[in-house]
Amino acid sequence: QLNVFFDGSESGNSTMGNLVSGPEPPSVTGANAHLTKGERVQTQYTLEEGGDGRWYCGHVARLYENGNVKIKYDDGDQWKGPGINVWSLA
Repeated sequence: QLNVFFDGSESGNSTMGNLVSGPEPPSVTGANAHLTKGERVQTQYTLEEGGDGRWYCGHVARLYENGNVKIKYDDGDQWKGPGINVWSLA
């Protein structure tokens, strides 16, 4: 459920999905399986992107129509990017 503010003084409720991101699909394509919201996953923080080459675990927090996902990691960090870079642990 999304709280919508019209002019700063009124508010209403919407179940249409996120107005900026659009509706959430039931799944997106991952590296080794289709990913669903809440699923346990891992991604690698590659050296090419300034990382340490290690794998980090978390869960899918949001799915996007364009195939991106938002991951909330066990250490509290977050990442949004292509689902094809995300490995399911299911």
